[in-house]
Order: sequence, then structure tokens, then C-alpha cells
Amino acid sequence: MNMPKQTGRRGVLGFSMAEMLIVVAIMAVLGGVGTVAGRQVLRSTRQTALDRMAEQIYMAASQNIRTLEAAGLQGQVIALSEELKKQYVNSGM
Repeated sequence: MNMPKQTGRRGVLGFSMAEMLIVVAIMAVLGGVGTVAGRQVLRSTRQTALDRMAEQIYMAASQNIRTLEAAGLQGQVIALSEELKKQYVNSGM
């Protein structure tokens, strides 16, 4: 015996328009939340990388200053520091 397929409530296979709209709306909300979260993760990752780079620059500069001071070149350290301050101010940062 060949039994007919079970059908939905109204005798039609498939989903109603309301069900499809609900699924699309849920997917849109999840996509929006995912996009916002993804952007925050990217921003945080970039900031962490910049922080690490700044720390490396600071450590290198500190080491160079200590080396110059140990060599008795404190006047050059002060002059270099003043020159760097001027460049920083002039760059608008």
C-alpha cells in the first residue's frame, strides 16, 4: 500500500510566510550582533598590538638613554630629548 505523505496543517508541504519571516528576522539580528562583536574584537586586537609596539619603542629608547648616560653623554641625552619633544609637538600629536 502506498501511503500519502504527511502534510502540514492545511494539507500543504513547506513553511508558511510568517515562519520564513521569523527565521529571516532572527538571522538578521544574529548577524548584526556578530558584526558588532567582531568589530570590537578587531579593535581590541589592534589596540593590543599598538600597545606592545609602544612598549618596545619605550624599552629601546630607555636602553639607549642608559647607554648614553653610562658613557657620560648626559648633555647629548638632554639635547636629544628636547629635539624629540619639538618634533612631537610640531607633528600635532
